[in-house]
Amino acid sequence: MNNNLPESFFFISTGAATGAIFSTTVGNMGLIGSFGGIRIDLTLTIGAGAVVGAATYGAVEAMKKSDPTAIGFIGMGTYGGVALSSTLGGMGLGVVGTAFGIGMGTMATFGGIVGLGIYGFLQAINSSTQNQIVDSFATFERMESQILAQVSWQETYNQAMMELDPVLAEMETKQKFTALEIEAELEELKKNIGCQNQSNFSSSPLDPVLAEMKTKQKFTTLEIEAELEELKKNIGCQNQSNFSSPPTENSDLQPQEKLTWKCRKVIKAHTASINAVAISADSQTFATASSDSSVSLWNIKTGKRLYTFFGYSQEAQTVALNTKTPTLVSGDFDGKITTYNIDTKKHCQTFFASNSPTSHGDSVFAVAISKDGKNVVSGSADKTIRLWELETGKLKRTFNGHTDKIWAVAWSQDGKTFASGSADKTIRLWNINSYQPPRILQQHSGWITSLAFHPTENILISSSTDFTIKIWNIETDSLISTLVSHTAPIFSLAISDNGEMLASGSQDGTVKIWSLPSGELLQTFAGSYPVAFSNDGCLVTGGNGKNIKIWHQVISDGTVSFSGEWWEILNVIPNANAETVKLAYHRLARQYHPDINRDKETVLKMQIINQAYSQFLLQKSVYS
Repeated sequence: MNNNLPESFFFISTGAATGAIFSTTVGNMGLIGSFGGIRIDLTLTIGAGAVVGAATYGAVEAMKKSDPTAIGFIGMGTYGGVALSSTLGGMGLGVVGTAFGIGMGTMATFGGIVGLGIYGFLQAINSSTQNQIVDSFATFERMESQILAQVSWQETYNQAMMELDPVLAEMETKQKFTALEIEAELEELKKNIGCQNQSNFSSSPLDPVLAEMKTKQKFTTLEIEAELEELKKNIGCQNQSNFSSPPTENSDLQPQEKLTWKCRKVIKAHTASINAVAISADSQTFATASSDSSVSLWNIKTGKRLYTFFGYSQEAQTVALNTKTPTLVSGDFDGKITTYNIDTKKHCQTFFASNSPTSHGDSVFAVAISKDGKNVVSGSADKTIRLWELETGKLKRTFNGHTDKIWAVAWSQDGKTFASGSADKTIRLWNINSYQPPRILQQHSGWITSLAFHPTENILISSSTDFTIKIWNIETDSLISTLVSHTAPIFSLAISDNGEMLASGSQDGTVKIWSLPSGELLQTFAGSYPVAFSNDGCLVTGGNGKNIKIWHQVISDGTVSFSGEWWEILNVIPNANAETVKLAYHRLARQYHPDINRDKETVLKMQIINQAYSQFLLQKSVYS
C-alpha cells in the first residue's frame, strides 16, 4: 500500500502548488456574504488547491476500486454545500477587481468536490503512515475554521434580521456590499465632487484610494465604510444635490445628536390644494385656506378639525388670524375679503370697496393683520393694495404703484409700515401715514411670492419664483444676502417667534430650515408650502398638496428621521426615482449595520429603515 504514497502525494502537492501559483499571480481575493468579509490569502488558496488535488486523487481511486463509498462522500458534501448556502444566503467572490456571485448550485458543486477531497485524503491516509498528507489535511482544517469563525460572531444578529426584514434578506442575498457596488459608489462620488482638498491629494484624490481598494480587495463592511468616510472627510466640499445630508464626522462612527425637526402628524385636510395657513397667538389653533372653496380650523395639538367655513363661491386663496381678537380674515379668488369669529363660528362681515360688490376688482391673493390688530392690508390681482379697518370693514386707503399682480403683503413690527411683493419682480415698502412714494427693492428675477419681517431686527425676507430667498436691510434698503438651495419656485416663508429660524416651502417638494441671520441651511425635509411657525416652536407645513404636516423639534442623530413617511425616513424627496431611493437606503443600511454602529437600538432603527424601503417598493409595484 505504501506504493500508493507517491501517487497521492503527487496529486495533493500538485494541487497545493497550483493554488500557490494562482494566488501569487492573481493577488489577494475576498469572499463576502451575510457573515461579513473574509480575505483569501496564500494559505487558504494552497489549502483549496490541496483539496482539489485530493478530490482528483479520490476520483481516480474510486474508479480503480469501483468503491461506492466515494459517491456517499460526494452526496454528503453536496448536501453540506446546499445547507451552508441556505444558512448564509448568497455570497460573492472578488478576484482582480471583479466580483462573482456564488449561488446554491455553485455551493452544492463545491461541497461535492470537498466531499470527494475528504474521500481522497482518507484513501491517502489509509495507505500511508507519512505525515505529509496529514499536514495537507491540517491546512484544509485551518481554512474551514477561519470561515466558521467569521460566521459565528454575527450569526445571532443576522438570523434575527433575516427573519424580521425580508428587504434586508434580499439585500444580503444579492451581495449589495460587493466590490463592484463600492467601486460604483466611489466613481459616482468622484464625478459629483466639485472641488478637492489639494493638501491631502497630490493628484486626483479618488484615484489612489480606488486603486488601493482594487489591490487590497477590502470586502468587509467596516473597511468599506471607513474608507468612504475618510474619503468624504478629505474632500473639501460636496455636491449637495447628490448627498441628501452631509456625512457625520465622528471618529467613533457614532451618529451625532442634535436638534432636528420631526413630523408628528399628517392630516388629510382638504380635497384640493392648500393655499395658506395661519396659526393663532396662543398656538392652540391654526387655519387653512384651500382651493376646495373652504377654510378650516384645526387643533394644533391633536390635529382634529374644529370647524369648516364653506361660504366661498370660489377658491380660498389666503387666511390670517388676529392676535388680539378671535377673528379670522380670508381672501378668495372671487375678489372678496371675509371675516369670521372663530369662537362663535359666525360670519362677521365681507369687506366692500366703494360702489363695488367685492373687495377688489380681481382675486385676493394676500391678507395680513397689523400687530395691534386694528388694520388689514390686502393684495390683489387687480395690481392694488388696500388698507381696511378690521372691526368695521371700512376701506381706509388704496395703494397704487405695482404694474402686475400682488402676491404677498406683510406688516412691520411697528404697524406703520407694510411691504408688498408683486409679479412685477419688485418689493415696495409703504408707510400708511404718508403719501410719499414707496421705497422699492428690486433684485429678484421672478415674481415675489412671500414676505416676512424679522421680529426684532430691521430685516425683511422675500422669496420668489426665481428659486431664491433674499435678506434685506430695510434701514438702508440694501440686499444682505441671497439664499440658494431650492430647485423650484418658493411660495411661502415663515420666521420663528424668536427670530432665529426661517422656514421656506417650495414647489420642489421640500421645506428648508435656515439659521438667521447667517442664512446657514440647517435641514431639508419632505413637505411643501405653505409654512407657519407657532409661538411655542411648532411648525405647520403643507404635505402632498392636500395634506398638512405638524412638526416638532426633537433630539436626533441628524442622519435619519425615525418618524414620518417613508421618504422622510430615507431622507429623500417624495418623487425621488428608484435609483436615488436605493442609494439612500443602502447608505442608511450600511450606517446602521452592526459592524459600523454599536448603538443598542441599531436593530430597531434598521427595522424602521427596512419598513420605509418596503413601503417604497410596495408603492412602486402598485403604480408600475
